[in-house]
Parts: sequence; C-alpha cells; structure tokens
Amino acid sequence: MDKETSFDIIRRHCYEDPSIPLSAKQKELLDRWNMVIELRTCESMKTKDIIQRLLETFPIERATAFNDVSYAEALFGYNITINKRYRIAARIEFIEEYIDELKNKFEHVAAAMQEKNLTKWYELYPDFKKPTQPRVLRFSFTSDKSLADDLPNIEDAECLIMEAAKNG
Repeated sequence: MDKETSFDIIRRHCYEDPSIPLSAKQKELLDRWNMVIELRTCESMKTKDIIQRLLETFPIERATAFNDVSYAEALFGYNITINKRYRIAARIEFIEEYIDELKNKFEHVAAAMQEKNLTKWYELYPDFKKPTQPRVLRFSFTSDKSLADDLPNIEDAECLIMEAAKNG
C-alpha cells in the first residue's frame, strides 16, 4: 500500500472524518491553506498578494508559498460554482464574528443591521437533503380510453419527470 501524503490526510480530515488526527506539520499546512482560501475568497486578493502575505506571516520560502496556493486551491476547489458552499459559509462566519465585535463595542444598531444581513446569507446557504426513500413515479390510465390515447407524448413525459425530480 502506498504511503498517504499530507495532502491526502488533510483532505480526508476536512471532507470525510474530522477525527482523523493531524500532525503538527499537517496542522501548520492546513492553517496556511485556510489562510490562502480566506484571502482569495473573502478579500479577493490576487495570487502575488497572497504569496506576499504568506511570506510576512509564516517563516517559509517563496516556492513554499506558491505551493501553498496550489494545494489550497486543489483542496478547497477554488472555482466559483463548485466552491459556492464554502464561500457562503466563510462569509457567514465572518459576519457572525463581526456581529460579536459590534456587540462587544455596544454598537447594537449596527449589530442588528448585520443580523438582518446574516439572515440573507443563511437563505443562500445550500442545504443538502438526502431523500429518505427513492422517488417512485406512477403513471395511470383509465380503461375507457385506448392505451395509446392515454400515453403522454415524449416532451410531456420529460416535463413530468423533470418536475417530479425537482419536487423531490
């Protein structure tokens, strides 16, 4: 069996089982990769600026910073459509922290406005609901019509199937 790379262990830790232990080095890698994605998604920073921030924050070489950007994007899938859930979750987390800061400063009006903003972000968050049972489609016809008269044409059948799939 091939030895698992740090990337594979971190990926399994993030996406499969958070109880998978990470070594100190893997935790450091994950911290840097999280920083890369946060800078990319929340602050819309360009790669050269992210690398500069990594070099200022961590005692690493420039080549390592470039690798961190590549690995972070591979791990978190930096793609707007694929990564929508992560981006929305990151924004929700940021707003929640900001609300806490406002409350600590006794700026309750501003905190209330951010709470309203937060509810909109919650509505955008995609919920993944798995159906408890598979959907069963049943077609019926009445006996007073011929069988051919009761069958929908292909376009109507496709519409019925798509509508049933949407309604889950």
